[in-house]
Parts: sequence; C-alpha cells; structure tokens
Amino acid sequence: MYNRNHYFRLALYIVLLIAFSGAFFLLVHPWSWYSLLPISGIVWVIYRIVNLYNRFPRKMSYFLNAIENEDSTLFFPENIGHQPTKEMHESLNRVNRLIQEVKLRNREQEQYYGMLLEQVATGIAVINNKGSILLANKAAKELLNYPYLTHVEQLKRVDTNLYRAFEGLLEESNHQFVKVSREEGTTQLSLQATTFANHDNALRVISIHDISNELDAK
Repeated sequence: MYNRNHYFRLALYIVLLIAFSGAFFLLVHPWSWYSLLPISGIVWVIYRIVNLYNRFPRKMSYFLNAIENEDSTLFFPENIGHQPTKEMHESLNRVNRLIQEVKLRNREQEQYYGMLLEQVATGIAVINNKGSILLANKAAKELLNYPYLTHVEQLKRVDTNLYRAFEGLLEESNHQFVKVSREEGTTQLSLQATTFANHDNALRVISIHDISNELDAK
C-alpha cells in the first residue's frame, strides 16, 4: 500500500507541475497577479519532489552522525509496506547491530587484557610523550612504590634517579638500570621501553623488572 502511495504521490507531483506550468504560460500575457498562483504552485511542487528524494540522503546522514556520536539506540522501523525502504531500514539496523557487537567484543577484550596485566609479575606502564601515565598495572605500582601513578613527575617523590631514568626512556633511551632507595633497602630495577603509535600518538610501553636477586646471585 505504501509502495503505491509513494509512486502515486510522485505521479501527482509531476502532473501538478505540468498543470501549473501550463497555467503560468497562459496567464503570463498579459501579466497579472493571477500568474503568481501557478508560480507558487510550481515552487511548491518542486519543493515536494526534492523533499521526496532527499529522504534517503537525510536518513543516511542521520545514521552516520549517530555512529560518529556512538549512539547505539538508533533503530529504523521495518514494518512498512514500501519494499525498497523496508530493505534499506533492515540493512541499516543490521549494520548498527554489527557495530554494537564489535564494540562489545572490543570492550570484553580490553577487560580480558586488563585482567591479564594485573596478574603478571612484570611491571607495565604506558606513557605518552607528555609524561602522562595512561596505564600502570599492580606490579608497576608496587615496584615503583607509588599506588596512584598518573604522571612521571610523581616519581620524584619516590627517587630522583628513578625519575631521571623514566625521562631518559621518554626521550631516546630504550633501556635503563636504576637503583631505588627505600626504607627496607635498595632495589635494582631494569627498565625497558618500546614505542608504538596509537591514533597518531606515540606511546611508550615500559616494562619494569626487579633484578636485585639476580645481581645478588651473581
């Protein structure tokens, strides 16, 4: 039913456009205010035709904007009679569901890798080029003796040599050895950095090992 109405409206608009155009040419000589009526009709019919064929681009724009804004609640009605529009809505809803599933899988993977990082004995810290610590697992906080790591500047409170070692890793060095003085004694740490790009941002992944026992054994 909707399919027939859709084409009926298009045919009606075309007939009205022809009628208004003919009336305009009949009334344009001699010029009178009556000619404004068919002109207004022509403008209205053209507007309706353009509006009819702009529905699809508007829907696509609305859909893409929703994806860009991470709006996962978007849904297009599928119980309509116009078959092409129904198929388009089903396809858009299917793509939206796939995007939601990918986001869910990514979130689950992030949680999984986060749990793994918390379980490993090696300290792991991810730092950007401004010195902000984006991630630090439990082992890293224990080895660096600082429970709330957010920036390398905080390491000055632990040990000046430790801060300088991290500064060196952020600049050009890939490996540093540093002695950290604590109340319970001195700890020898091995720091190794790897650089990788994330969305055009250069990040440094720093692994932290306590090699005190190895040095004592030697």
